[in-house]
Amino acid sequence: MASVSSRIEVIDTVEDLRGAARARLRERILAMTPEDLAGPATELASARRSRPGAATWAVVEPNGVARAVRARNFSGRRAIREDLRDIVRRHAELRVIDVADEDGRAWWIALDSRVVLVSGRVFRPRRVPEAQRDARLALRAFARLPADPLAGAS
Repeated sequence: MASVSSRIEVIDTVEDLRGAARARLRERILAMTPEDLAGPATELASARRSRPGAATWAVVEPNGVARAVRARNFSGRRAIREDLRDIVRRHAELRVIDVADEDGRAWWIALDSRVVLVSGRVFRPRRVPEAQRDARLALRAFARLPADPLAGAS
């Protein structure tokens, strides 16, 4: 369950095995199709053009499980910090988009028309309530983060 103890983790998507696995999962979820095709248009281009070998960030629960992973990579920690502060500042504007493929379901979180985050896991195809609950917990985690979640982190 998302709590005050959710934290932000900076991820190396190449050198770190867990980070590389999260990046592969992110690509799988970005390839899923929105369930509501009549919903607002969502831009995936910037997420799919992510620079390989760069870093990204995730909202991680106390047990080490990623609740949400940023949908793109960044050139370094400074860019991550600016991006994260902007998303936390605008957390009330985040919206969930349910997505699925033939093997599973997940969610994207959009800001404006951009996909900014993806689910930290893929759910079985029929687990709709569980996936939707997970998305709500991710949104709550953002509402509870400090304005500058990486302040003081090295």
